[in-house]
Amino acid sequence: MLKKLIGLGLILGIIYSTSSIAARDDSAAIVELRTSCFELNAVIDNCFESLDELNTWIQGTRNPGPTDPLVVRIGPGTFPGFFNCKGDQHISLIGSGSIHTSLKRTGAGYGMLSVMELKDNCNLSVQDLKIDNIGGLGAINVADTTTSTFNILSKWENVEIITTGYTWVEEHCDPAITGSKHFWTGSKLTSFTDGSTFGHFAKTYVSCAENWFHATEITAIKDVDTSSVQVAALLILGETHVYGGVIRAITGNGVVLPSPAPYSGGAGPQGLVAIYAANPGANVHVHGAGIDVLSDESNDVAAILTENNAHVHVMESSFNMSSCDNSQACGGTLQRIANHG
Repeated sequence: MLKKLIGLGLILGIIYSTSSIAARDDSAAIVELRTSCFELNAVIDNCFESLDELNTWIQGTRNPGPTDPLVVRIGPGTFPGFFNCKGDQHISLIGSGSIHTSLKRTGAGYGMLSVMELKDNCNLSVQDLKIDNIGGLGAINVADTTTSTFNILSKWENVEIITTGYTWVEEHCDPAITGSKHFWTGSKLTSFTDGSTFGHFAKTYVSCAENWFHATEITAIKDVDTSSVQVAALLILGETHVYGGVIRAITGNGVVLPSPAPYSGGAGPQGLVAIYAANPGANVHVHGAGIDVLSDESNDVAAILTENNAHVHVMESSFNMSSCDNSQACGGTLQRIANHG
C-alpha cells in the first residue's frame, strides 16, 4: 500500500510540475503581469511575475510595432523594476487601478533613477496604475538626443506618480528636436523633497513637447529644508494646455527661498513658482484650473514666471496664494505674474 501511495505521489508530482510551466507566445497580442502566474490550480499562460523580466522580453523578443501592438494587463500588487519604450514600439499598460497596481523604483541599474524611459518614436498608453519613484531622480525620463528622431505619442489616464525630484523630465528639453505629444486625463503628479540624494528639490513636470492636461493635479511640495532653492510645478519650454485640475507649489515650515526669478544654477527658476515658461517657444494655456502657491514662511511667491518672450494665457482660473499669514508683519510679496522679459 505504501509503494502505491509513493507511486501515486510521483505521478501527481510529474503532472503538477509539467502543468506549472507556463506557455509563452512570443508574438502574443496580450500578456499579463501578475504577482503570481498560478491561479485556481492552473498556470496562466503569457504571464510574467517580474517587471524586469517583462521588459527584457519586450525589448529582446517581442518588439511590438505599429502593426502588431502589445497590451500588458497588470494585476493588483507592487512590481519593482524598470520599463522602457523605444524605437517605433506600440505598447499599452493597463493596471487594476492606481490604488492597487504600483510600478516601483528598484534602486538598481537604470531603476536607481527612474521607473520608465521613453525615447525615439515610442507610442505608449498607460492607465489605472501608480508609479512610485521615491528616492529616485525622475519617475519618467524622456531620453531625447540631438541625433535621433523624437516623436513620442503617450496617453495617461487615471495614473498617479509620486517621486522625489521630477515626475517627468526630458533630458535635453530642446523644442527644436521634438515633435512629441503627451495627453493626461484624471491623473495626479506629485514631486516632493525628502532630503535624500535626489530629493532636495521639487520640480514636477519639465517638458519641451506638446502637452494636454485634463482634470489632472500637478503638485510640487518642499516641506524639508534642503540646499535647493527651486520649487515649481510646471516648467515649460514648449506648448502646454491645462483644462480643469489644479497646479500647486507648496512649501512648509522652515523652508526659506529667494524671490521668484530666473536662475542659472539649474533648470527652471529660483523660488516658489507654480508655472514657469521660458523662451519664445513656450506657449502655456490654462483654462478653468486652480493655481495654488502656498508658503508657511514669509517667502515671496509667484503663480506664473515668464522670461525670454514666453507666452502664458490664463482664463477662468482661480489663484490661491499665501505667504505666512499674509499680514504686513508676516508675509512676502504675492505675484500672479513675475515677468522677466
